Amino acid sequence: MFEISTYAGPHTCIYAKPSKDHAHLDSTVICRKVENVVRRDPSISVPVLHQIIKNKFSYGVHYKKVWLGKKKAIAKVFGDWEESYKMLPRWMAALQESNPGTRVEWRHGEPNANNEVVFKRVFWAFAPSIAGFRHCRPMIQIDGTFLYGKYKQKLIIATVVDSNSHVFPLAFAIVDEESQDSWDGLWLVCNIM
Repeated sequence: MFEISTYAGPHTCIYAKPSKDHAHLDSTVICRKVENVVRRDPSISVPVLHQIIKNKFSYGVHYKKVWLGKKKAIAKVFGDWEESYKMLPRWMAALQESNPGTRVEWRHGEPNANNEVVFKRVFWAFAPSIAGFRHCRPMIQIDGTFLYGKYKQKLIIATVVDSNSHVFPLAFAIVDEESQDSWDGLWLVCNIM
């Protein structure tokens, strides 16, 4: 057995499949280049962005870099998820201020390790809905749908039928899951009426 400790000759090893991925073409650069495209069409697919980058720079890049670049561009243009959830209390306060009589009920979890309050659910009913409820048929219908994004929550809507047989929105809720606690909170908002 032998060991080579130093070699002064040229390096002759070649890769079986050389990469065409440019090291300096990272997700931050891609973010800057696709920001306007994402602003115009946030639902643009990653393969389309990949082709745009390839045409612009004449380099193919890994799918993950383009995906991260799109994610950064969306956060830059529209804000990120954490920032949006932090703005939710201010938005609800502005909603109550501009619509006197609007009811909002919050539920928070225990503070996390950083002493930040964890959002669990929010229920709200607009003042016109509260006032109009007495002119509707006395049967509340509740339905929910999944919200898609980083946090998998549900939007629950309570509706009634008005005197013209049209659906009348009554109350709304954003919840972690459709549990008894979630339904109780929505019922609480409906009972406030």
